[in-house]
Amino acid sequence: MERKETWITFLVVLVCMIVVGFLLYATAPQKSKTDTILINVSAGDGPVLGNSDAPVTIIEFSDYQCPFCKSFYEQTLPKIITEYIDTGKAKLVFRDFPSSLHPFAELASEGARCVREQGGDKAYYQMHNALFQSQSQLSAATIEQDAQSIGYNIDSCLKNRTYATPVENSLEAGVGVNVKGTPTFFINGVMIEGSQSYATFKAAIDDALAHTTRS
Repeated sequence: MERKETWITFLVVLVCMIVVGFLLYATAPQKSKTDTILINVSAGDGPVLGNSDAPVTIIEFSDYQCPFCKSFYEQTLPKIITEYIDTGKAKLVFRDFPSSLHPFAELASEGARCVREQGGDKAYYQMHNALFQSQSQLSAATIEQDAQSIGYNIDSCLKNRTYATPVENSLEAGVGVNVKGTPTFFINGVMIEGSQSYATFKAAIDDALAHTTRS
């Protein structure tokens, strides 16, 4: 009889603990599915594609020899440009994050900056496009040729490594915000890693636009 009463007591206590636990969970503040961690990322001295006053800023840490970066450039960026950049809703800021595994990535970043020195941000993105298009043949010679193809001579700028330090600074800035690989994006502070689908970027940009409208 005593054993039976002990089991009954145990079951009552167990049920009470379950009920109390459920009530505590139900009444505790729950994190919304839309809650995201915002990271304070500086655009630094990165070149801007689009309206500088656009409400959404897409900061891309990238590498000119990274195949996933080229995939984003070819498959996703054109759609973002059409829907968001050309319409003034978003702007892109390119930041250098060259990998030591890619022998010409750092020099390509420097070459693009050499072009920017002469032609501004518009010329920078022309060079950006040329570098990604010639990625499979990238070398010191093709970097100079890409610049020449759009009307710029960067021979002395490259030889002097004029922009080696700014490229290194950009890389360090990426490490400082936990960038581990390329491409990595920050859309108004929300991180997206890798060459994700256009739908992923669209959802993040639309969410950022919604938040800017409410604020």
